[in-house]
Amino acid sequence: MTDDAALEATNPLGALERLRVQNFTVFSDADFTFSPGLNIIVGENGTGKTHLLKLAYAATRVLYPDKVGRPVANEELPIALTNKLLNVFLPDTLGRLRRHVGPGVPPTAKVDVVFQSADKGFSFEISTAEWVGIIAAPANRPANPTGGPAYLPPREVVSLVPAFVSDYERTSIRFEETYFDLAKLLLARPRRGPRNPRTTALLAPLETAMGGGLESDELGRLYLRFSDGWKIEAPLVSEGYRKLATLAYLIQNGSLALHGSLFWDEPEANLNPRLMGALADTLVQLAADGVQIFIATHSLFMMREIALRLDRGRARGQSVPVRYFSFSRDGTGITVETADDIEGLGMIASLDAALKQDDALERLYWETRS
Repeated sequence: MTDDAALEATNPLGALERLRVQNFTVFSDADFTFSPGLNIIVGENGTGKTHLLKLAYAATRVLYPDKVGRPVANEELPIALTNKLLNVFLPDTLGRLRRHVGPGVPPTAKVDVVFQSADKGFSFEISTAEWVGIIAAPANRPANPTGGPAYLPPREVVSLVPAFVSDYERTSIRFEETYFDLAKLLLARPRRGPRNPRTTALLAPLETAMGGGLESDELGRLYLRFSDGWKIEAPLVSEGYRKLATLAYLIQNGSLALHGSLFWDEPEANLNPRLMGALADTLVQLAADGVQIFIATHSLFMMREIALRLDRGRARGQSVPVRYFSFSRDGTGITVETADDIEGLGMIASLDAALKQDDALERLYWETRS
């Protein structure tokens, strides 16, 4: 890596290439081939967008050890994956993750995961209510927790750090483990010394939008420091700024790695449209720098902001791979449409709703003037 690189290569598995899901929650049989750059998932509520992100995250995260030293052992994987799925999805039992198709015993759920640089795929099944059955797993599993996936849930976490980590570990909190995992990533301190130019470029849109940069004190509490030197604690910062601050701090402290992955569920939640452009700038730059990004969104505005930056990049000779997935209901099942361009999707729920609203407003306009 060059001295001005913002991301280090710490992910031996490589990008997530493919995920096939059979009889898992809302999916009867779905096969996803992902882009190594941006993956944008759209669709109505209840069509499985969040479930796809959580499943891909859990299946990737469980292959990384909690501590430096050795990879997760074969005999540890079934227990580790069972606990990860239970703690990320929070079902009453593991068997509840199997797709319900009517009276009787639910079918076996099966998941197949393919990574770009792994020596073999990661396959497992859920046939009982108690344990995951591992069919196959990569042998070249990471021996270091760094470089693994980061998951950003809809609600922010920076205002809860560091107390949330100790509370989660000491007490029984019915909270999705994605929040705990993210809080732990936010405890890592940025490296000492001046930033390298690439990190500065990645942070520039976010810090300009927030009016300052994020820093932590000796206890791990996070603050937003403005250009005039004044700083305020994270709980007093607006929630929209906290979401930008989360991404900014993950870049600062090295939690996002080259060929690593970022899963973000509804990045637009509590975010003013004026801030979405800054977020889109950094997300596209991260994808160009080698971070695989998965976004589940309802925001047509957010999708357009990303698409605009991708188009501008192509005009400058910078091609960032992207894939769009549109989920829709088809009777009792889910239909998945895939395209490499936003215009290639036949159904975008948010666009359909916006067009219906435009039609209703136009009818109302003429009715009130007739």
